[in-house]
Amino acid sequence: MAYSSYLANIQRNGTFSVVPKCAGGEITPDKLIVLGQVAKKYGLYTKITGGQRIDLFGAKKHELPAIWGELVAAGFESGHAYGKSLRSRPSSYVVGF
Repeated sequence: MAYSSYLANIQRNGTFSVVPKCAGGEITPDKLIVLGQVAKKYGLYTKITGGQRIDLFGAKKHELPAIWGELVAAGFESGHAYGKSLRSRPSSYVVGF
């Protein structure tokens, strides 16, 4: 079930997943560090997906505004990986060669 007002998906165990946008799977070292710091601070499990995203699992509902506050302050936006939305698209560095 998607909680679009919280920019998260509820998981089977009642916690939420947070999916910041990483267009084409690209991310700066500074943003990668922020993801690690947020994951560590809130005790989140992280996973790099086949859809070129980094998912953060295990967030509690009351933590979501603070988590997104920290991510937005670092320049992230939602990857819209909840509900009925485009989640990933193919990308390639060799297109046009």
